[in-house]
Amino acid sequence: MNDTTRFVGPFDRVLYLKSLEPLRGLSTSQLVPLARLAIERQFRAGDILVQDESLLRRFYMIVEGTVRAEKHGVTQLPSHAGEAVGFLQWLAGDSEGMLAVADTDVVALEFWGPSVMEIWEDHFPMLRSAIQNMSQRTLEILKSTTDGGYKSPWQERGVQAPEGEPDLIQGLVLIRKSPIFATASLEALANIAAGQIYQTFDAGTVLWEPGATADHMQLILSGDVHCTFDEGRRQFTAGAGYPLGNVETIAQMPRWYRAECITPVRAMRSDSIRIFDTMEDHFDVAQKLLMALAQNILRYLEQDASNNTIEQAS
Repeated sequence: MNDTTRFVGPFDRVLYLKSLEPLRGLSTSQLVPLARLAIERQFRAGDILVQDESLLRRFYMIVEGTVRAEKHGVTQLPSHAGEAVGFLQWLAGDSEGMLAVADTDVVALEFWGPSVMEIWEDHFPMLRSAIQNMSQRTLEILKSTTDGGYKSPWQERGVQAPEGEPDLIQGLVLIRKSPIFATASLEALANIAAGQIYQTFDAGTVLWEPGATADHMQLILSGDVHCTFDEGRRQFTAGAGYPLGNVETIAQMPRWYRAECITPVRAMRSDSIRIFDTMEDHFDVAQKLLMALAQNILRYLEQDASNNTIEQAS
């Protein structure tokens, strides 16, 4: 790096923000409030940007240089100009065991996480875009990793839905069984429960085909749904407690598998309009969903990095 101080102008800050996956698709005017939060930082080779914080409250956009990161001793891919350090960890609420060190002299933009969240709370289109983009990334991961298995969260935890159509109170209790809604306010839960539609399907009913519009999800109360994709070469089965179709519905992407009931099925349908309205009115629900998406993506990336380390060592 030159001895001359590098100043990153307002327009450049917006361009760097546009490279963040959750913010892609946002207009320049939408990103200006976030760009104003950026603080320019300079690090010398060997300086530590992040070290074993149990809760990361800031993240960095790299302008110049390279940063090396590792988690619990597993080396991650180096981050270069236009990439972020600590962003997913901040969203996920977990950076324990993380170390990020400047490999070269580095110029970076520092963002204070709580201030970013305040802007997202006041500007729902930003938050919605972040959630949709993170859901699209999750969808890509699901398509590449899912093959086989029986997915029934309630069976694993001994949860059983009531017979027949749940009333409002029973619906609230069932919704709260999801980790995303476990700490949501009663008002938010009531809004979701009131908008759900109870449905029953006979064995052999096809709920949707690949490519269909994803405008709703089905929370399975009982029964099993067999899902096939990749021209039938891969599959999984969804059972009680599984939110069938939730990822593509939130991502606003087409269905990616064929879903067929292999037993009689009872389910609660939630339309995408109601889901997004609830998140707009109840920021805690949107924030929890964003955290869950970031945690899942991080888990995949860390597992992938660990597998690559093992392959290189063998």
